[in-house]
Amino acid sequence: MAGLVIDRLRRLPREGELLDLPGMRIELVSVDQGAIRKLRLIPRRRPLFQ
Repeated sequence: MAGLVIDRLRRLPREGELLDLPGMRIELVSVDQGAIRKLRLIPRRRPLFQ
């Protein structure tokens, strides 16, 4: 997961950042000197009707 986050951000992550991806949002809960220690995956729900 860390590789995906760094690739999408194009830099080292910061604590508290949110990264939006298709189908999910990633919240960086704990980052220590650029190393991701804890993250939260938040699924995105598609609307029932468009």
